[in-house]
Amino acid sequence: FFLMIRRPPRSTLSSSSAASDVYKRQVSTQSTGLLSTSCCCCCLVHSSAMSGDHMVTVLEDFCGDEIVWFTLLRRNRELVYFCISKFCFFTCTPENVKAAFEGLYDDDPIRQQDLIPEQVNYAHVTKIIRDTADSMMFMVVLAEEDPVLLETANREEVIEEIHIHWKTDYMMRLWRAPSLKIVDEWIYNVPRFGGGDVALFSKEPQGKAKLDVFGYFVFVNDKFKPMLDSKKKEIPGAYSTSAEKLYISKDKLRSCSRLGMRDVTGNLKVQTFEVAHAFIKQGGKVPPNVLMYSALHRKRMNLSGDLASWSCWVIHLRTAQNDIMVAGCRRKYIPPSAEKYTTVWIKYRGPMVEENPMQEMEAMVDSLGPSVSVSYFDTLGIQIKTNLLQLDEEAYAFMFNRLSIEPELEDMHIRFYKGCVGLLELDGFAGASQDAIFEDVDPVEDIFEEVIEPLKKDPHEGVSLEDWSPRLARYLGFCLDGGILPEEVGLEEMCSLLCGKAKDDEGEIIPAESLRSRATIMRVLDFLVHVKPRGKSFPKNGAPVDDDPNFSEPGHPDGNLISRLINLPDFEFQPRVMIRLLQIQSGSRRVRDRVRVR
Repeated sequence: FFLMIRRPPRSTLSSSSAASDVYKRQVSTQSTGLLSTSCCCCCLVHSSAMSGDHMVTVLEDFCGDEIVWFTLLRRNRELVYFCISKFCFFTCTPENVKAAFEGLYDDDPIRQQDLIPEQVNYAHVTKIIRDTADSMMFMVVLAEEDPVLLETANREEVIEEIHIHWKTDYMMRLWRAPSLKIVDEWIYNVPRFGGGDVALFSKEPQGKAKLDVFGYFVFVNDKFKPMLDSKKKEIPGAYSTSAEKLYISKDKLRSCSRLGMRDVTGNLKVQTFEVAHAFIKQGGKVPPNVLMYSALHRKRMNLSGDLASWSCWVIHLRTAQNDIMVAGCRRKYIPPSAEKYTTVWIKYRGPMVEENPMQEMEAMVDSLGPSVSVSYFDTLGIQIKTNLLQLDEEAYAFMFNRLSIEPELEDMHIRFYKGCVGLLELDGFAGASQDAIFEDVDPVEDIFEEVIEPLKKDPHEGVSLEDWSPRLARYLGFCLDGGILPEEVGLEEMCSLLCGKAKDDEGEIIPAESLRSRATIMRVLDFLVHVKPRGKSFPKNGAPVDDDPNFSEPGHPDGNLISRLINLPDFEFQPRVMIRLLQIQSGSRRVRDRVRVR
């Protein structure tokens, strides 16, 4: 099926070559935001350059060539990495890449032959056929070998990448610049399983119209018709009736790392209100209005079998004449890379009615889905990034609950959690017992000596100690704050113990003044919050527990994390634990007013 001859990496092209200029220009547009132009074009995004470089290095070592672009797609129904180099493209299964990366067959030359990637030179590509029945399927036709059948949600982008590199290779060989033949035809004699074409499974019900716009579909009342501009052309995403108007739009893809830990109740809610106020404006001013409804809406349908996570906020405003409704529908962890998100906006304006108009809006939100659904995740790429601890707390929860992926720290995160439970157990906190959880993991006597310090000194390959420490603090904070055992003791119980609000097994309040674990708990919180002057490194040693015998005394100027923050003119920290501290009133108003979440 493929040309199996492996070619060693070629030398850099001459700077005087015209083809070289074309190649450099195309590479510069891709490598600056390494493989980050769409939800499916890479496993690791530009905001996480460390992980992107790491994944590219893994694929380059496997393919034996310089990789300038890659994606995860299906070849003959099998998941493969599709890797583009200067003069050829490679396909290789994630299982083989992982086996080579972990060196599973280093001592078995016969098995190593199975790890050779399949290679196709651009010189052998004659044309590309886009299937007219399945929007994910296309075929690369070769001169002498069997064609390559591929399926991907970002079909046009993959075809464009092949075309660019095919043309560059042709110029270098023959000094001409033709265009690769790309045709739209029915691809015969191939198995069809429905693919990712959602149209097969999302037929609109009676009385509804299915709108396909910006790569998404939604069911609306069939009375809505497309709006036309002055040239009688349809306006994308704009629909109307005699008295109502409906607008659908979509934001650009962005990195999930920009969302923050309070995405739904914070960012999405605020943005939905901003969009609603901009939509309601008349003559540049917001007319008098009443907020009728504002709430999180949970989608009740998944017609496309979408694997991504959805968060929706809906708002209903009423003016003297109109009902205004806006829904912000955020689609996060878009497969296969699970690193991108976008927001689809549904905006409605119509005359005021007596019945509840939100039912119609919520029905539209429920039916919303991607026109092309990707039914797989790049688990290898996600695992590599997770191992680098580059996710935020919500992403860790999604990867673990949906994909069963967590950082490969052996059992150190479990030991950290057990160590924290042991601190609560030391002072008789009700229900705290190391022996009652994870019985196959040994109890922890000294959480810093046995867990935190060894983890800090052993960063993942390619991560500096300075970058590793705050990532580790963020992940361990997530583990303690419900990430491992949501229903058991955790960060809140630890903070309540310090505040003198905790009870023992007999229901008695545990006095904060007599805590045996106070100094260690403060040191743990100090590490988890990871406060540091902005632009500087976190101190190698945490709170000076050993050097100051009075550190554990309540009111000690260095023994209280919040008190120390007051003396820092400008600082940065890991926000999750800090927000939790403020939520349970561990901090003063002076600190709360000054906190800036990075």
